[in-house]
Amino acid sequence: MPKSCTPSTAEAERIEVAIAALAAATRISANEGGAAIYPPDLFQRSPLPRELRGYTREEVEAASQLLVRLGYLESPMRSEPTATVAA
Repeated sequence: MPKSCTPSTAEAERIEVAIAALAAATRISANEGGAAIYPPDLFQRSPLPRELRGYTREEVEAASQLLVRLGYLESPMRSEPTATVAA
């Protein structure tokens, strides 16, 4: 593989965290009726999901932003389109 295509250590770690974050959110969502969960929100739970133990909220936030860019998660910052009122 060309050197320019190999991920850096930081990228590889972010991918590892992204996989763990997606696994935790998917598992908990399935157990709780299927509602979407943004992985950093899982840090408000006690106990912390086992998949996220050993990672900081900041690491999971960065990994979640990567998942949003890749299309695996929907951004929690997206606002719904506003309805227009016909005159």
